[in-house]
Order: sequence, then C-alpha cells, then structure tokens
Amino acid sequence: MKKIIPLLLVALFATTIVSCSKDNEDLILGTWQLENRTFINIGHPIESRNQPVTEQGPNLTLTFNKDKTGIVSFDEDTAPFTYSISGDNIIFSMEMGLDYGKNTYTESYVIDKLENNEMILSYTETDWYHEGQSDEVEYTHKTSLNFKKI
Repeated sequence: MKKIIPLLLVALFATTIVSCSKDNEDLILGTWQLENRTFINIGHPIESRNQPVTEQGPNLTLTFNKDKTGIVSFDEDTAPFTYSISGDNIIFSMEMGLDYGKNTYTESYVIDKLENNEMILSYTETDWYHEGQSDEVEYTHKTSLNFKKI
C-alpha cells in the first residue's frame, strides 16, 4: 500500500501536466490582439527602476491555428510562424528573409495566464547596469505581453 500511494500521486501529477498543456493548446486557438506590455526590472541597483511600467502595445495580433501554424500581424506587415506548447511554455519559430538568405528565429515565452479571452505571455532577459567604467551590476528584465482575444 505504501508503494501504491506514491505511484498514484505521480500518475495524477503527470495527468495534470498533460491536461494543462492540452488545455493551453485548445484555449490559444484564434486571434489575439496585444493590449499592453509591462516592463519590470528585478534587482536593479537604482530602486526606482524596479517599479513596473505599463505602456500601450503596438498594433500587433497573433493568430493561432490548430495545425500549430499561425500569422503575426504588425501594422501592415504579416509573417507566418509555427509554435509548440510544452506545459506553460510556448515556443515560436519564424523564417525571416534577409538579403543574404533566410534565417529561422526561435523565441520562447512563459504562458503566465491563458483564459477564454485573456492571455499573458512573458519573457525574462539579463541586463547590466554600468556605474562608471568599472562597476557592472547584473539584473533581470521581465516583459509581460497582455493580449485579448478578438
């Protein structure tokens, strides 16, 4: 009996992870309009720069199709992408044509919230603050993108 309970807990946990990913895959389908984006620094040496800043988003939409393809629209420009969802992460891949050939760009975002009409994607990156010539302080910069389904 002592061995069965841990196995049941593992099975329940694995089912929850799979069902969350499947739910995300179904909920994300459709077209989403960027409403705003929020920037926050975490650990910046100047305390006032650690306050969140929210600004109106640019005219950007994402359309997700069931076959894991989509279209990103930014003002007058559009570009196709593919995506995959694993747990609370979404990975976008896009081919961008340049004068010297095509490159594939891949970006990963965390799905902070995904409900019927609201989606928040975020990413973090490391940045550095330079005080003078020799002092360099590393901090984290987090961006959250807030979408509404249209």
